[in-house]
Amino acid sequence: MQIRSCVKFTIQRGFTLIEVMIVISVLAIIITVAVPGMQSMVLNNRRTSATHDLLGSLYLARSESVKRGVTVSVCPTADNATCGDVDWDSGWILFVNDDGDQPPQVDGGETVLTVNAPDGGTYTLQGSASINRGIGFRSNGLALAIGDITYCDSRGDAEAHSVNVNITGQAKLVSSGAQACP
Repeated sequence: MQIRSCVKFTIQRGFTLIEVMIVISVLAIIITVAVPGMQSMVLNNRRTSATHDLLGSLYLARSESVKRGVTVSVCPTADNATCGDVDWDSGWILFVNDDGDQPPQVDGGETVLTVNAPDGGTYTLQGSASINRGIGFRSNGLALAIGDITYCDSRGDAEAHSVNVNITGQAKLVSSGAQACP
């Protein structure tokens, strides 16, 4: 004789409240540990991007000056067309400086080669007194002035980096603590 049951068992799918609460707790712990590290990574990437953009523009200016046989200058700008008495984080322009003036000024007829607009970051790029208004490179690649352009963010002096230009026209990145932030 076979007994048939009227009770039908169904397989339940899903999570219990306890399981969901445990998963949420573990995620909260992971996020608490990961977020500060992520912020530091974002700041480091912004610093790398800004300093390498500037370094690339200085390399290009030196290269173009030798290639064209004329002075090529890089200067900070507020309007993307003329040199200004502003910090480098406002953006900069690279142009053929036919009259070789230092500090450089874009005069009528001088060709602007590139424009680097600001990226809206929360940092400063400030030049030392000798190159705060710009820097030029002679046709032999030598710099018209020497100095540093320093990157600073909310972390202060400990994470400051500088782009240094020496008299031979070589530009290089100088690591943390090279310059004091203003």
